[in-house]
Amino acid sequence: MRRIVLSVLTVGLVVMLAGAGSIAFFSDSEEMSGRFEAGTLELTYEMTDNEVNWDGHEPVEDPFELEDVKPGDEGCFTYELELSGNPACVYADIELDASDEDIRDSLEFNISWNEEETGWFTWDEDGDMIRILLGEWEDGDKDNVEICWRIPTTVGNEIQGQSLDLEIRFKAEQLRHKERVEYPEGGTTTVAFEDLEINDIDWDYNDFVVAIDTEAAFRGTEEDNGLDSLEFEIKPLARGAMYDHAFGMKFPAGTFTSDGEWILTVYDGDNELVGTETGDFFADDDMDFTVIDHTSDALPGLANAFYCDDYVETDRWATLSIEFDELEPFDLGTIEQEEFTEFHGEELFFDPYLYVHNTDDTIPTGDVRTLTVPDDWKWPTEETAIWDAYDEVEEDADGSPTFVPEWWDNYDDDLVYDHHLDQ
Repeated sequence: MRRIVLSVLTVGLVVMLAGAGSIAFFSDSEEMSGRFEAGTLELTYEMTDNEVNWDGHEPVEDPFELEDVKPGDEGCFTYELELSGNPACVYADIELDASDEDIRDSLEFNISWNEEETGWFTWDEDGDMIRILLGEWEDGDKDNVEICWRIPTTVGNEIQGQSLDLEIRFKAEQLRHKERVEYPEGGTTTVAFEDLEINDIDWDYNDFVVAIDTEAAFRGTEEDNGLDSLEFEIKPLARGAMYDHAFGMKFPAGTFTSDGEWILTVYDGDNELVGTETGDFFADDDMDFTVIDHTSDALPGLANAFYCDDYVETDRWATLSIEFDELEPFDLGTIEQEEFTEFHGEELFFDPYLYVHNTDDTIPTGDVRTLTVPDDWKWPTEETAIWDAYDEVEEDADGSPTFVPEWWDNYDDDLVYDHHLDQ
C-alpha cells in the first residue's frame, strides 16, 4: 500500500493593534484553534465545512491530520472569518514546509475567497508564502476562505511515505490612522529600454517597456507618521526586440532605515499564480529583485511595436510587496512625471534595470538607454528614432537623444504606438 501523510495543518491567528493617536503599534501572535483578542480588535475563525474524497475516512477536525493519502485523493476545508471592533485590513498568510520535493511538486492547491481564487498550483520551494488579501473590513464583516487540495492520478510511488505541512495565519491589521499614498501622482511610472550597445541602437525605446504602479502605506497622524509598507505592480507593455531579457528592481543600501520582509508574486496572463518568493529585507544592504526572469515569457518578440499590430496582453506580470518592521519617516517625493528634469530614472527612489541574456549586458538607471516617461506615453514604432517621433527630442553630435521637460507632449501620430491605451 502506498502511504502518504499530509501532516498537521496549523491555523494561527495574529492580531495587530494600533495605539490611538500614536504611531507606536502593539502586536502579538499565537497559534491556536480558537481566538486571540487584543484591545478592541478581534478576528475569529471557525472551520465550517470539510470535504475529503477518499474511502473509509471520517471528517477531520481543526487542526487536522490526513493519513494514508494517495494519488487521486482530494479535499477542501472552509474557514469562516468574522471581524469585531475597529475597521481592519484582513489577510491570510499561507506557508508550506515539505519533507521532500516530490510531495511538494505533486500536491496541488486551490485557494478561494470573496469570489476570487488562485487556480490550481504547486509550491515552488519550501518556505514559500502566499498572502491572500481579504480586504478592508468593518465591524461584523464575514468571509469564507476555502483551501482545496488534490493529488493527481498521474503521481507515482515517488511520494510514498512523505509528508507536508501547511501553516495558515489569519491576520487583522487595524486601519485607524492609516493613510494610503500613491507615488508618483497617478501611481504609475513607465520605463522604456534600448537593449543594444550604443553604436548599434535604433533609439526607438521599445525593446522593453514596463509599467510600474506604486502604492505606499503610511501609519500615524498627519504630523507624525512612518512608512508601513510598499506595494509595486509590474506589468510589461511591449517587447520590440528579439533579444531575451530579465527585468529587475534594486533598492540601494540606505534607501530605507528599517528592515522588513518582502514578497514577490508572479502571475500569468490569466491572472493564475506562477510562483511566489519571500525573504527578509535589509535596509543596510543593496536589495536586488529579478521581477521577470525572461521577458520572452511575457511577450513574443516584436510585440506591440508596429503601428498596425493589435495590442498583445502580457503573459507575465508581478507584484512586489515590502512590509517594514519599524515605522520610520520616508519622503517619497512630490515630483510628478510632468515635472521630471532627469529622464533616465535618476529621480526614482528605486532603480529599475534590464539585463540582456544574449549579451550579458545590464542597462541600469542613469543609462541613456533607460527612459522614464508618463503612464500614458506612446512609444515610437519599430526602428523609428525617438527624435523622428517626438518634435522636441534632438539628436546630439554623438547620435544620442537629448530631452527637455515635457518633451512627450508633441509627437507624430503615425510614428507612435498607442493601442495599449485602448485596453
